Amino acid sequence: MNKIFIYATLKAFKIQEEALGEKHGHKETPALLIGYTERPVSVEHQSWPTLWAMGPNAVTKGDIIEVTDEELAKLDKWEDHYKRIEVKTNKGEAWAYVFSQKKAAVAK
Repeated sequence: MNKIFIYATLKAFKIQEEALGEKHGHKETPALLIGYTERPVSVEHQSWPTLWAMGPNAVTKGDIIEVTDEELAKLDKWEDHYKRIEVKTNKGEAWAYVFSQKKAAVAK
């Protein structure tokens, strides 16, 4: 199983259903992401939530879900404007998605 740190829109159950399928049923565990803060980035008059590396004192609240390799591939496809990075949380290592200007340009 793969641990994913979710924040912003990916925390919404409706979005999770769209990305992973209607009956995913993943348990969310509250977590703190260390070293990052959540802030929007504006691209072509659209605002996208993302994580910014801000040093060891920065903390972002979110949740951890565990997904299969197949579900991870679905999330990678769903998060087409984002890249997946390894992060450290208070619950251990996990993946998180951060906005990628390069991927956003390709996805158009």
